[in-house]
Amino acid sequence: MLTLRTRRFFARLSLLGSSVGLALTACGDSQSGVAPLGPLPNTFGGFGGAIVAQPAGGAPTLPSAGTGGEMPALTPSCQNVPPGRVAKIDDFEDRNTAVFPESGREGFWGVVHDNTAGVVFPAGEFAPDASGLNGSLGAHVKASGYSDWGALLSTTLSYLAGGVRCAYNASAFAGLRFYAHGSGRVRVSLAIPATQDKEFGGACDSDKDMICYDTHSKFVVLSPEWTLYELPWSLFLQRGFGTPAPFRPDQVLVVQFALDTPELPVELWVDEVSFWDGTPTPLNTGGNGAGGNSAGGNGDGGDHAISSSGAGAGGAAGDGAP
Repeated sequence: MLTLRTRRFFARLSLLGSSVGLALTACGDSQSGVAPLGPLPNTFGGFGGAIVAQPAGGAPTLPSAGTGGEMPALTPSCQNVPPGRVAKIDDFEDRNTAVFPESGREGFWGVVHDNTAGVVFPAGEFAPDASGLNGSLGAHVKASGYSDWGALLSTTLSYLAGGVRCAYNASAFAGLRFYAHGSGRVRVSLAIPATQDKEFGGACDSDKDMICYDTHSKFVVLSPEWTLYELPWSLFLQRGFGTPAPFRPDQVLVVQFALDTPELPVELWVDEVSFWDGTPTPLNTGGNGAGGNSAGGNGDGGDHAISSSGAGAGGAAGDGAP
């Protein structure tokens, strides 16, 4: 069972966007007709899953007293969310909390932590700083001392359709791509409706003995040098404590970098976060910029990680469709 403190954390995470005008989408996810991992259709319609969405600009809709815990009415407009076409999630050069713009897409970054005694940076509202790749702007977060679940650098993602907010459809892409360096081990996580409690915007129902928040994740070991990580969807796996759910790249609610308590202290710098077209960047290069050091794994196995000290920011994913 989730502790009260943990439940309050997920409430804070779900409401993170509301402080900057974003309500996290509540979604329904029928397990019948779910496509296997791999190439996906371009719309939600082929999966048989319907979306429960929030009015744009409104607060998350939660089951009210007297409803018996039933979800709000299904919103048909969210069943046909088109696949996203802008790979870049954020390069942080805009100096604000909003993700890189794409027509219909919204998302906002924030740092949250548990309520135990610990230290987190930044202590206030998240803002990019001049610590990114090659002296550009980037994200920097560190945490130590927490004893519950730790801290998160996280962005919500949503797609505006017909005046409602829907989960973002990333099915046109093959994975996630970013530059990072630091110390410790970070869990890169993608939340979908099936792993998010319906009380806080998802389709997982803890009242029916479903165990929520077992998000699809991949641990990466940070290097002191800037390193390019290219992670296919197949590497994002549940940790095994929650209700099993197939990963749905067409229904991404949250992208987050988790600094989990067992890993603390952790310090992370991250930049050029994007979806990935699945084409590995050649080894012994720093992407499309200046050449970096030789390539290697990140110590956790299975991903395509390239040491890119001195690499140009041009090595990040482009803005167009794959």
